Amino acid sequence: MNVNKKKQIAELNREIHLRSKATHCNICSKKITTTCNSHCLPRFILKEISENGELRYGQALIKNADEITQTKLGINNAKTFHLLCKECDQRYFAEYENAENLFNFENLTEQDKNLVLSEISIKTHLNFKYQKLVHLNMKKIVYQLEFERLKKNK
Repeated sequence: MNVNKKKQIAELNREIHLRSKATHCNICSKKITTTCNSHCLPRFILKEISENGELRYGQALIKNADEITQTKLGINNAKTFHLLCKECDQRYFAEYENAENLFNFENLTEQDKNLVLSEISIKTHLNFKYQKLVHLNMKKIVYQLEFERLKKNK
């Protein structure tokens, strides 16, 4: 794929993710100008499984996939969603993102286990919601571009 096409795809991806970011926190509803780069997996886990600070996505297994999508990302941008303010991300997911709680899960009280599992469930749901928003915005942009192309060719 030529450099120009790669730049166009990168620009489309930036636009898709920009449109998918929340304007209000999905937990506290506070208006936010900068969303938190919230990881669906705790950062310490991503760091552990990374290679030279980068992670590969499953798409990397597909031949030439890196021509149309990012197959490798740095830890800061891997497995992230943008629906929360920083305060809520830190406050409501502290137990799940605490390495001690995950490494010693079997020793936690039932209440603490339920808290960690609830935080995992909520993070998973928020990530799924964000991925749906990304997909919806991608379709909107592609449909708009195709509509403009068809209109131009008439």
